[in-house]
Amino acid sequence: MKRRIIVAAASSLAGLAFNAAAAPNSAAVEFYNTRLDHYFVTADASEALGIDSGAAGPGWERTGRSFPVWTTKSTAPADAQPVCRFYSAGANSHFYTASASECAGLKAMQANAHAATGAFNGWGYEGVAFYVQVPTAAGACAAGTTGLTRAYNNGFATGAGSNHRFVDDGSLAQLMADQSWVVEGTAMCAESKSSGSVAPLAQTTASFDALVGTWEGTAAFKSETATDETKTLGAISLTVDDTGAITGTGGGCTFAGQLTLGDGFRAHFRGSVTTTGCTDSTFDGTYDRVHFERLGAWGVNLHMKREDGDTEAMIFGLLDNDADTAPPTLTALAGDWVGTVAWKAETGDEATEVKDNQDLSLTIADTGDVTGTGFGCAITGTVAPKLGMGRHGLMTTMFVGDLTAAGCTEAAFNGTFSRATLRLDGDQLSVRLTREDADGTEVQVAGDLTPSTP
Repeated sequence: MKRRIIVAAASSLAGLAFNAAAAPNSAAVEFYNTRLDHYFVTADASEALGIDSGAAGPGWERTGRSFPVWTTKSTAPADAQPVCRFYSAGANSHFYTASASECAGLKAMQANAHAATGAFNGWGYEGVAFYVQVPTAAGACAAGTTGLTRAYNNGFATGAGSNHRFVDDGSLAQLMADQSWVVEGTAMCAESKSSGSVAPLAQTTASFDALVGTWEGTAAFKSETATDETKTLGAISLTVDDTGAITGTGGGCTFAGQLTLGDGFRAHFRGSVTTTGCTDSTFDGTYDRVHFERLGAWGVNLHMKREDGDTEAMIFGLLDNDADTAPPTLTALAGDWVGTVAWKAETGDEATEVKDNQDLSLTIADTGDVTGTGFGCAITGTVAPKLGMGRHGLMTTMFVGDLTAAGCTEAAFNGTFSRATLRLDGDQLSVRLTREDADGTEVQVAGDLTPSTP
């Protein structure tokens, strides 16, 4: 039985008044993790500095975006609402909500699970993160405030790990939708940033210094018609100069275009690009929806889209400015890995559901052969590297294959996981084994392992 934590944030928030008398005293700063393909915000300055220094693990970069908040109830206006913060080890992600009913519902799920089993693998309450104003039931924000759209990566359904993002730019929200995120509506209302350290610059049509450089990587070339879909991966290299002019090559194409607008954070840029000579002529033409989003100092998220009659063509990927960056290989994966992970099997009958945290150990050879043990199971199989896409088009190297479990303490875990995915995350190995049986049973083994010490 699948459970999705998706609630329209504005659905039960009618009747709340607005009072902007007290100016916000902090900002919720946004981070992006290049390894997890996850976003995170914090209004705690010490936590933000810790993330900068690597305390939260590798891969975290500031996106340059933020929104004003109040850090305590005493500093916030009367109509500001607490934003509840939750964390899920299974999703390896945080979740935020300013909806009192949504917060209470998640707390109740946690309490009920603890009462029934003594354990909980879902969204665990961490406290109030900050205070913001909220929209009306119709999703409207008061004058002087800006709506924050909540977007969801649909990670529960895809197995990518649920993650949400809050954006105050309509074009950026559209970009997330183009990249297969579910746009859930206006979740919060932030004070408009007209002055102070959290104020953005004005939008620009001329200042593109923040994007100057040559950006390289692997992009997906995807076309869709009413009856057919094709997708290939290929190298791409694009150069942007200080006037916003774009040149480059990739997929056999020659690129030439122009950026025309940058947002107030100098983090999200828009323009158009024309491609010629593509290996697949479907991708020749003018892309009038071109987005570059800066991700920290090193990378950009590229998304280009055009429609020609009933044909839709897209080119998207994660590009960087470090030519020495190389994807991980099986050699990097080889070794002994150990840890405690979540083991979960669900059917339509809750009485037969199994949810437990148990040890898992895997030994991986540089050939991709895998052996291991956990929860009584003997695990065997093989994985191979695969260049894949995150839910919004970011290229990442994963290791996928078939792993078979036998002799498990709980029989539900016996069988072959044909959707076994391993991914290196710094000094950790992210493991996600999922399968769906013919009788409707859904089985998942997920968590992080660390290198075994002698």
